[in-house]
Amino acid sequence: MPAASANPNPAFDCFCPECLAAHETAPEALKQPVLVEGEDYYFEDGLLVMTALYHIKRGSCCGSRCKWCPFDPKYELGATNLATEMKL
Repeated sequence: MPAASANPNPAFDCFCPECLAAHETAPEALKQPVLVEGEDYYFEDGLLVMTALYHIKRGSCCGSRCKWCPFDPKYELGATNLATEMKL
């Protein structure tokens, strides 16, 4: 089966039987977190919007100009300092 993303990570993005079996036995640190709708994300006008809480749990800015980026400097890939106030 094809990879699930443009930058495939064999530990997470391949759904062939071998990779699925390997994922099931992977250490917890390598497994993807379970996302909770309303807490980690929501849908707005058909778009998936990640919440500030999701980004805080993620630990750093993804650099994708997310609506609720909680980091300072805002939108800077890899930023880890939390902004002291969020501007809506």
